[in-house]
Order: sequence, then C-alpha cells, then structure tokens
Amino acid sequence: MTAKSAATLKAQFVETDGYDRYVDTVDTIVAPQDTVTFAGAATVTGTLTASGAATVTGKFTANGSADFNHDLVADGTATFSGPTTISGTTTLSGALTISGATTVSGNMDVTGEFDAQQGFERNTWFEIFDDFLYQAITENDNPWILNSGGSASDPAINAQAGGVLRLSAGTASGNFSADGVQAVGHIPVQASSGGLMFETRLHINTAITKCSVVAGFTDVTSLEEPFNIASGDVGTSTCSDGAAFVYDADATTKGWFAMAVDSNADDTDNGTCGVAPVADTYQVLRLEISSGGGTCTFYINGVSRRVLSNAGVTPNVSLYPTVVACSTGTAARTIDEDYIRVGHTR
Repeated sequence: MTAKSAATLKAQFVETDGYDRYVDTVDTIVAPQDTVTFAGAATVTGTLTASGAATVTGKFTANGSADFNHDLVADGTATFSGPTTISGTTTLSGALTISGATTVSGNMDVTGEFDAQQGFERNTWFEIFDDFLYQAITENDNPWILNSGGSASDPAINAQAGGVLRLSAGTASGNFSADGVQAVGHIPVQASSGGLMFETRLHINTAITKCSVVAGFTDVTSLEEPFNIASGDVGTSTCSDGAAFVYDADATTKGWFAMAVDSNADDTDNGTCGVAPVADTYQVLRLEISSGGGTCTFYINGVSRRVLSNAGVTPNVSLYPTVVACSTGTAARTIDEDYIRVGHTR
C-alpha cells in the first residue's frame, strides 16, 4: 500500500482557505489501493472513498458522503454531515458529530463528546451499557442477576457522582461460597456474533490485599468465581468457557491476569498483564474477542496488555458478562463499578 503525504494531496486538490495548510476541497477522492494520511486538518466537501486505512492528525470534516472500507483514526474532532460507512475500527480522540446516516461495522471508540443527530445504525450493533444511575437496584428491573455467598450482600447502588454499583464481599473465611459477591448479565452473548467486547471501569476500595476480582465473561449465571490465581501464579478456571481479567492477592505476581478457557481447556497464553490495581484508583478494563473465539485481547486504560490466541473461547457458546469479588481473608473488601459495557454486531 502507498501512503499519500499531505503535500501530495495538497498538490492534487484545491485549497479553499489560505490559512488551512492541509484543508482540501474535492469533488471525489478515490484511492482503492492506497492508505490516505492527512498530516493536518482535512475538509472534504465531495465524496471520499478510502479503501485503505485513513489517518487524520488534525480536525476532520466530511461535508459529503464518506466511505471508509478500512480503519479510521482521527486525532482531532470529526464531523460527518453526509452518509458515512465505516467498515473497520474507528478511533476518535476528539469529539464526534454525525448529522447524516452512519453505519459502523467495526468497533467505535470516541474519547470526546459523541453527538449523533440522526441516523446512527443501531440495527447493526447490540449493546448493554449500564452507568448504575438507579436509586436502588432490583434484579427484575435491570440487566443483572445479583449473587452473593452466605456472609456477603448482593451488589447494591452506592450514591456517588456518576453512579456506582458496589460489590461488598463477606468476611467469614475467604471461601468464595461464603464471601463471594457477583453481578452477572442475564442476556447471553456469543463470540460468533462478531465484535464481542466487554468493558468496565472499576476500583478496589481501601486496599488490594486479601481480595480477588474477576471481570469479563463466564458461562453460567449462578454464583461462581470463574477464575482464580494461586501462589506461584497458577491459574485455575472454574467455568468451562469464558475469558476475563483476574486479580488475586494470593498470586505471587500482584497484578491483573488475562485468562481464557475453551471447553475446559485453558488458553496456554494465560498470564499477567503487567499492570496492578491501585487502591481507590479507577482503571478501565476492556476485553475484545474475535468472531472465531480464538483471539482475546486485553486492554487496560486503552493500552493492549496481553493477547491470548491458543484457545480463547468456543465461538457459539453463550457467555454472560460478569464482575466478581471475594475476600481471601476475614477483612472486609469492596469494589466500586462505575459502568459496564457489553456489545457485539447483530
């Protein structure tokens, strides 16, 4: 693939404003075999077709129709006024405004404000997003099944700015059947749907010692700790199919682990992510699973930390999003969930 520099594009296109170094007004850009790179701001008033990857390091404005058959990355704000089709992954660091019909086949990550005035094709994407803004949480009125052991309490809303679901583990013995607490989705999802992802923002309160946390997918909705890590960093899967972030204070390495299991066969790439939780500090944990189930990519705060590709999950097995916490001693431990997001293509 041949990258076109901003200078080349500028020579080919017609500038409309003297102060815009790389703002090009065009009737049609067709580069079916090229990667298109705009080193500064880019304005397109005609039709833009980019079959290769498109990268804009400045502000991007498309006043006409725009078709991206590959990935789109825009470091500035992005505005689409006409019909837009994006077949790859979309990463936007600034605000996104859509005023025309838009179809996104891949994942979309928007760091700034997202304003869809019309036509965003929800029929191509299924999503559960829960910001926990309820006054109280009741199983029959939300997407979650609330489980707890004999000495623990079901997850409950904690009145904080932004909304929080608090998981309070028990203090009996450190045994999960007594001290475990869990929120698990009642709607099944499958990797075979395509684009399966799980994301949550959470933190462990007060101290990260004597506790365990699991966040990701499991295959049952009853009280269960899908994975745990023992001394020597020996991981154990309780679920038959699943993938999740795992933190266990009993592990030798005090950090997040990436774990997956396919039909009771653990992924041989299971291991540490190289990042530890910090008490009272939020982290964003994101897990993406390929449509074949064989590749699981784990992100922490937007950075890929581990990829599992030697087993993954069974693509057509029903999985359930979950967050699990347990005390591994007799000290009280709680975690706060800011939000949970789960989605896949329809």
